Amino acid sequence: MINENIIDNNTMFVICDSHQKDDRSSADILIQFLKEKGINNNYIVDDKYISNPEILKNINKLVDITKYNRILRVAKDFVARRWYMNASKYNFPVDKCDFYGVVDGRNISKSDWYKSDAGIKQVMKEFINIGEQTISDELSLD
Repeated sequence: MINENIIDNNTMFVICDSHQKDDRSSADILIQFLKEKGINNNYIVDDKYISNPEILKNINKLVDITKYNRILRVAKDFVARRWYMNASKYNFPVDKCDFYGVVDGRNISKSDWYKSDAGIKQVMKEFINIGEQTISDELSLD
């Protein structure tokens, strides 16, 4: 990504932390890796399962978003749609966003989530979350 100029000094990272009880935070692991590669950009870590709307509503309090050319959203594959819908609702600059899905120890990816009971259940929970938030007008399918 660095060699292809996807990541540069004008890239901001919004990283969703793990919600599992691991010894090390997934966000900390990624940030440590990036720093080892000399990437010391701005990071916003989303450390609560449903805090996406709060981060999106308050982004201007966290960082001057206008100074970044690209925003990389790094989270589990199965939360990307809900995050995108929330971002669109709160006028977050999704045109600057690239969404990168990661796969944790549960092996739930966008290409094979339906191949395991855990994957099916987690993705269905996301459908329910999106459905409930759409019914209550928190989100829109537009």
